[in-house]
Amino acid sequence: MSAAPLIKPAPMAGDFPRKFLLPGDVYVAKEPTHISTVLGSCVGILLYDAAAGIGGMNHFLMDGAPGSSDVNPLRYAEPAFETLVARMIIAGARERNLVAKVFGGAQLSPRPTLAHLRIGERNIAAARELLREQGITVKASALGGTVGRKVIMESHTGNVWVKELRSG
Repeated sequence: MSAAPLIKPAPMAGDFPRKFLLPGDVYVAKEPTHISTVLGSCVGILLYDAAAGIGGMNHFLMDGAPGSSDVNPLRYAEPAFETLVARMIIAGARERNLVAKVFGGAQLSPRPTLAHLRIGERNIAAARELLREQGITVKASALGGTVGRKVIMESHTGNVWVKELRSG
């Protein structure tokens, strides 16, 4: 899954509604919308059906599935992905037409106490496994590294703009 990232030099043009995702959010748009988020160790899976012109994105914090006491299960890879696929289909996408772009999973913490958790790596592995199990092709990705990323998707075209967020 070493797809080349699709990086545009500037944000997309167009006077479309905008939706910013926080961790644990999932959003699907049938109408042209700019869907965006900022990712560090979190991962965002973006799905698109070109035939239907429908796109969506999730933003999850942790691999796996939540425990019973978690307030928002969509903060976890498995339910966030399942919800994204389900909402795409409800909106009119066909599962066999879905393609993915995947971003995030950085290792941002220089502190050894947190670095050993390898949250970004685990999130990347979870995203790859979920997409593989579902048979969804990854068309582009920018994963890992040590910098965060701002991601903007045009829901109706599947085009994505990615900017690395470096400190300093």
